[in-house]
Amino acid sequence: MMAVLERHFDCPMDEDLMAIPNGERLVLAPRWFIVARRKILTQWNTSPPAFSENVTRLAFEDVVEAFGGRKPFNALVRELLSIDFYHEWVLGD
Repeated sequence: MMAVLERHFDCPMDEDLMAIPNGERLVLAPRWFIVARRKILTQWNTSPPAFSENVTRLAFEDVVEAFGGRKPFNALVRELLSIDFYHEWVLGD
């Protein structure tokens, strides 16, 4: 997915990059961001991925803090997912 967002293709693209969720065509902006744990972002300071200047790096911990901390963030995730995350993703049933 990151290679697609970075537009790493074998041939030049003259058209906009599109996503088509539920049949609706959406143009993907050239700028995008990646959320990763602060530890990973720190490691990228010495050995960074080959991202372009179009990528903004954001620490997951900062996202949680900006939303008000652990409890409000967890409540948001529960509300958005409305699933038993462990059951769905770990057990795979």
